[in-house]
Amino acid sequence: MARLTRAGQTDTLRTRRLSHCRAVIASISMPSEYLKRAVKTPDTETDAARKVAGAMLADIERRGEAAVREYAEKLDQWTGDIVVTPDEVERRTEGIAGSIKRVTVSSFLARSVKARLTSIAAARTRRSLE
Repeated sequence: MARLTRAGQTDTLRTRRLSHCRAVIASISMPSEYLKRAVKTPDTETDAARKVAGAMLADIERRGEAAVREYAEKLDQWTGDIVVTPDEVERRTEGIAGSIKRVTVSSFLARSVKARLTSIAAARTRRSLE
């Protein structure tokens, strides 16, 4: 016995229509080749970033602070001081408790040293693979 649904169709009619739709969808063949492929992948982007960073570091090594200033202005729109004197650091942090300064400086130095060591290890690995 067929049961009426909210749309007024019987369950068997609804089932037949669904079966027909599934058959039509299954019969549609998908293209066997891509019409367009993505040019950028994580690998190509990483390689591109390495090349850009390598060129920037080589430029900085060659031209020094002038190159750093150009990149700071170009990438960060920064034209202020790059090297901060100890007096400037003291002036800007005079309201901060000494214990917080020590923790902050220690944390910063630890991160800086770790980043530098990681960078050195990566460079050695790259050289050994070449």
